[in-house]
Amino acid sequence: MKALVLLLVTFGLLFAGADRIRAQLIEYLALNLVDGREVVQVYITNERWRASVRPYLERVELVDSCERAQLIFATQVEEIPPQCRQKLIFLTSYPAYKRAKDSSIGALFWQKGRPNIIFNTRKITQLQIDLPDEFKKYME
Repeated sequence: MKALVLLLVTFGLLFAGADRIRAQLIEYLALNLVDGREVVQVYITNERWRASVRPYLERVELVDSCERAQLIFATQVEEIPPQCRQKLIFLTSYPAYKRAKDSSIGALFWQKGRPNIIFNTRKITQLQIDLPDEFKKYME
């Protein structure tokens, strides 16, 4: 019984760590991609992601509609209502990013237990977004 409790606590801490990292990445991306904002409104289509990062966000406000957001995180573009597809979109799936590269400014996804970030060079240039130097190594 003690071993089971220890195992559950360990897995809980591991997942909480991943959620905290995900939240920090979302916040860092939002604050660096949206100019001049103290607080950035972000819409996340995935309910599990939204619930898991909410406790860790300090300068990002999660909004319930894409219309109020400056930045959208979605698993695939089709989840985003047509009226919001002109906003800054980050996809959370690499296959979805490859399929809909022209619709998103980049991707944030997990692969082999680690976070990966990719920026769409063409879209970043087209939207005249000035990325910090530390992001330039993630341009594709």
